[in-house]
Amino acid sequence: MIAAEFYRLALAIRKQNLNYINSRLSKLPCVKLGVKMRGSKRYHVARYSEYIDGKRITHEYFLTSPCAQDLLSKMAEADALRERLDRLMYREELDPLSASESSASPLFPSPFNRQAFDALQERNDPDVPRNNPYNGRFFRSKSEVMLAQCLEELGLEYKYEVFIKINGESFYVDFAVYCPETGRFFFIEHFGKMDEENYSIRSLNKTSLYLNSGMKEGYDILFTYENTNGGINIEVVKLKILCVLAAHATIFIK
Repeated sequence: MIAAEFYRLALAIRKQNLNYINSRLSKLPCVKLGVKMRGSKRYHVARYSEYIDGKRITHEYFLTSPCAQDLLSKMAEADALRERLDRLMYREELDPLSASESSASPLFPSPFNRQAFDALQERNDPDVPRNNPYNGRFFRSKSEVMLAQCLEELGLEYKYEVFIKINGESFYVDFAVYCPETGRFFFIEHFGKMDEENYSIRSLNKTSLYLNSGMKEGYDILFTYENTNGGINIEVVKLKILCVLAAHATIFIK
């Protein structure tokens, strides 16, 4: 029974992944690189075409221009998306989902959609210790570095120490994590010093505050803790993250 449910989940996530990639590709211009002659001089240019009032209009920019650089970044994004499509190596029989399932739209009225995620502000605290660097930023603990690595390995976007308000009071949540395939994000709050009484009491109060605000544990927010050896079992954490994503993806399974 569990295997059958995970099979259905795999179908739904794959379908959402394909829909997301194809939707994004349809919005990106088809950029081509070329050469333009001016007298005896050759200039490298970036071109793309669009139809306006039924007429094909071609835009052309020298590669050194800001417009061309923007086109090159979109070209790189399109190439990366096509590479992701190529990596979706599933058998043909994994395709059939009903039309209602494949065209389902996310049921997240917010505050957990893409727009809300983009609006979240990171703390960027200059006083964060410099002894836990990773990928151009500094984290407060080795466990948080491991969490960041895990999120990147799963292909999830994240923001670190994001500002939120609950009942007029300001808080910083350790991670906000966005999944493009489900169109939703969730929070991760990591508690590291639960063997210290004061820290433990503050952590429990913080947990209660989050849940009393309406967040659902395992759906809107995930809590992680240090183990007795002062670290985290990243494989267990990865499974918990996948369970959150599974809960989000079930809205596409009827």
